[in-house]
Amino acid sequence: MEKDIVCGMEVDEGSDCNSLVNGRIFYFCSEECKNKFDKNPIKYIR
Repeated sequence: MEKDIVCGMEVDEGSDCNSLVNGRIFYFCSEECKNKFDKNPIKYIR
């Protein structure tokens, strides 16, 4: 399991809601969280 970096929910690594940034895959619980992340990934990656 992975943690949704936007909302903190546990997410299955098989989720279709994911984004690749700097060679790392981030998984999301929903398209809403993915879209928030995609608009400003630096806000969530620290």
